[in-house]
Amino acid sequence: MKRMMAIVAGITAVVVGCGGASVPASTVMQTQASLKAAERVGAEQTPQAALYLDFAREQVARAEQLSDEGEGGRAAMMLVRAKADAELAMALAREADMQRRVQDTLERIEALEAANVGTGGEQ
Repeated sequence: MKRMMAIVAGITAVVVGCGGASVPASTVMQTQASLKAAERVGAEQTPQAALYLDFAREQVARAEQLSDEGEGGRAAMMLVRAKADAELAMALAREADMQRRVQDTLERIEALEAANVGTGGEQ
């Protein structure tokens, strides 16, 4: 949670900027939403998803630096990249969760079939 608060503070700093063109608020809000969504679905618990979530966080930090340097346009593009990586992290986390659920279901089916065979039921 503390890490997310730091990211939100960083993104807010990007919007405000220190001179130069500021980043559109909609870009900032979309990036924040994507990061939060990825965290909510457990992206940090899935190795590949965690990698892309880290990429997104790094890009937010870079966007903040660019904004501080008066590079609002480049900062906005970095936030777009961060949003894309956060969304990929979210998709990878969801995929991993679905794969776990499918595997659990297959194991239950096999157990039921084995129990059915063991009791003399039809196959």
